[in-house]
Amino acid sequence: MSAPNAQNAHQNAHIARRLPAREADRLSGTVGLTFPASFVDALAARVLERLEETGALAPPAPASWLDVDAAAAYLACKRQRVYDLVSQGRLQVARDGTRLLFRPEWLDSYVLSAGSGPRRSLREAPRGAESGGGGNAVALPERSAEGDRRAA
Repeated sequence: MSAPNAQNAHQNAHIARRLPAREADRLSGTVGLTFPASFVDALAARVLERLEETGALAPPAPASWLDVDAAAAYLACKRQRVYDLVSQGRLQVARDGTRLLFRPEWLDSYVLSAGSGPRRSLREAPRGAESGGGGNAVALPERSAEGDRRAA
C-alpha cells in the first residue's frame, strides 16, 4: 500500500470510529443487506434450475480411453510389456478394430492384483528340492576322489 493510500485508510478508520455504523459502512464501501429466508430459498432453487439447464451439473464424463502408448506411460513400462500382458490375458482390454484400448481403472486393477501373489526369489531352490521330494530337482551323480562322475 502506498503512503497516501495508507494515510487515507488510517483517516477513514479514525473517522469510522466516531460515526454511526451506517456512515462507517458508507465510507468503507461495504453494504449490509438482509433478505428473508423464503427469498434466499427461491434464489437457490432458481440457481439450481439454471445450472441444470446449462448442463453445468451434468454427471462427470466417463474415464477416457487409453491407447497402448498411454497405457504404457500409465504403468511406467514399455509398450511391449503392455502387449505381453494382453496376450497373457492378465490385462483387461477393449478392441476397436486393431487398436487396443484400456480404461485407467482396469490398469489400476491389474497393478493392485499383480503384487498380491506369492513371490519367490530366483535364488531359492525349487519347491520340493529341500525335502528331496518330487519337485523339479534333478539328482546329480556323486563325484569320486578323482573328480569323475559316478552313478549313485
